[in-house]
Amino acid sequence: MRKQNSDFKTSFLSEVGTQLENRDYHGYVELDDFACWVVADGIDESETKKSAELVVKAVLEAFSKKPGITRRHLREYLKTAHRTLMRESTQVRLKASVMIVVTDYIVLRYAHAGNVRLQTVFDSLIELESKDHSYYQQKVNDGTYHIDRSTGFDERNNLINYAGILKGFSPYVSKKYKLDEMETVLIMTVGFWEHVTNIEVLDGLDNTTDPKEVTDNLEDQLLSKQAKDLNNYTIAAIFVNKLFLKEKKIWPFIKRILFILIPVLLILGIWLFIRHRNNLAQQQLTERVTQYKQNGNDYVIHGSFTRALEQYNSAVALLPEIRHFEYEENLRLKHRLNQLIVDGYAVVEREDFERARDYFIRARNYLIDYGHLIPVFESGHIINQIDYIDMRINIDGLITLADLQVELGQYGRALNTYRAARTVAIGLNNLPLMQRLNISVETAQALYDDENQAVARAEAEEAEQRANDGEGLTPDELADLVEDVARMYQDASLYEDAARMRTRAEEIRNDAAASDILEQQQLAGELEASGDEALLSGDYENALAYYQAAERIYRSINSEFNITLIAQKILAVNDLINAEEERERQADEEAERLSEEAERLAEEEERLAEEEERLAEEAERLVEEAERLAEEAERLATEEAERLAAEEAERLLAEEAERLAAEEAERLAAEQQVVAPLEPDDEWYFEEAP
Repeated sequence: MRKQNSDFKTSFLSEVGTQLENRDYHGYVELDDFACWVVADGIDESETKKSAELVVKAVLEAFSKKPGITRRHLREYLKTAHRTLMRESTQVRLKASVMIVVTDYIVLRYAHAGNVRLQTVFDSLIELESKDHSYYQQKVNDGTYHIDRSTGFDERNNLINYAGILKGFSPYVSKKYKLDEMETVLIMTVGFWEHVTNIEVLDGLDNTTDPKEVTDNLEDQLLSKQAKDLNNYTIAAIFVNKLFLKEKKIWPFIKRILFILIPVLLILGIWLFIRHRNNLAQQQLTERVTQYKQNGNDYVIHGSFTRALEQYNSAVALLPEIRHFEYEENLRLKHRLNQLIVDGYAVVEREDFERARDYFIRARNYLIDYGHLIPVFESGHIINQIDYIDMRINIDGLITLADLQVELGQYGRALNTYRAARTVAIGLNNLPLMQRLNISVETAQALYDDENQAVARAEAEEAEQRANDGEGLTPDELADLVEDVARMYQDASLYEDAARMRTRAEEIRNDAAASDILEQQQLAGELEASGDEALLSGDYENALAYYQAAERIYRSINSEFNITLIAQKILAVNDLINAEEERERQADEEAERLSEEAERLAEEEERLAEEEERLAEEAERLVEEAERLAEEAERLATEEAERLAAEEAERLLAEEAERLAAEEAERLAAEQQVVAPLEPDDEWYFEEAP
């Protein structure tokens, strides 16, 4: 049991601050194989329900039922808490920031939504620090705000994700983090970390031996700030005094098998190693070239031709080192075409449009010849660029012509020419060019206005005379004519006359408005009938638009009875639209479930890869053991041979010594044999020497 063979100490501290009540909540559970800590910060204003408490209890209940440390487990815990808040949000929308930390007494994984933060400290250094889901953190990530809290820190409570959010709940789940013994894990709500810096946190942990001492020190650091507005704050300190150690198993019988197979394995291993090394080198080069090629293709698809050229250059540079690359011709074609496009863009930046057009024409012709081999390049982009260059050449010609017309005093023609050039520039969406042309148009307009102001006055007075005659015109036509006269006076800078004519036009329209109510009533009835037809055909959106248009007309003519009827129809259509949206939401949830299942399968594949890597390391260790045993066998064989040689030499020496001793004994016996001298007339006799 992992819990019994490890030692984790926990201390929580949660206070109300300067607020009326504490809306933070915390809790933890230690099981035999897993442990879970949860800290939540309620960010709603509900007086009857505590969102933080609901979140913590929901997470711990889900963890106790199905403990685990995978990404899928932690994401499901947070989604359970999110669904709990959504279900309990009957009167007030319940919202909470939450951080959960799960360990198997060896590694740690955390998940969060909101601005509750986590830190791990080892050897007086912050080893791991979480990020939150605030707008401030988002701007720090993209470099807009500084991490030192000097800018934008007021946005720390502006959250883009939290438990209870109406749509798009997406918690963050971390990778596994390897714990060290004597490491400290801290969980802090925003009421604490918004006032206390990392340096002050490290000071609070210095020379501490108990998590309760840590939480007390950190609270002292916070209270020493003497903040006037101190929010609820919660601190959790977890001491990792001892980690669970897995028992390592030994396979002694494998050594005997390998001792027999040592010679075969050595020879086979050397041969396979040499062959594998050569194949691996070629494979790595091929993979690098393929990766560069694929990166270039991706950049081309996204229109980043400069980065694509860098990738293609890297791939082409490696081709001489590869014995055979299947897509070499295709790669070189892409490289040459991409070079033409990049050169064309560089010349466009220098506004040398004639030369740029030549580059892109060559690229287009190249694509016509080889486009079937390199479909990743689209001819439409090159053709659009050629059209852009042609339009820029046309604009430059128009600007030159307009400048000449201004010099000749043809202000009206110059104004039209500048406007034509500006119209073309608007289609290009070129802001600097549009600004330059706006200045030219304003200058030409001023010159033209000065020249034509007197003519405009005479034309306006003549038009007013025609309006005064106004025989045979309807009230609307007469009012429009008077408005036109007002605009002519306005254009001629005769503002008092323009105001007089507008007043007259308004009087004409007011006189005609009384006769218009019946027509409005009939139009509203037609719109309502169209809405009824759309409703019967199931086109709810158009039905709603028709009803709303009819309602606006009824309100404009103060038809209270019709307003009541049309409001009931609008309410019914809205109910039908909401029902249809609910069906779409259920379909989205099903799609999300399928996505989570795919992610689970990916995690299983990752686990199998880790197991394969472990087996490979074990095999490598066994090979090393086999080599050591081979060396030991060779040493023993050498010593045995030396011993046998020494024994043989000793035996031969003993036999030679025995032979020499025997010969010496025979020689001495022969020398000691005595023969007696003979006298005359004596008998012959022999006396054997003693």
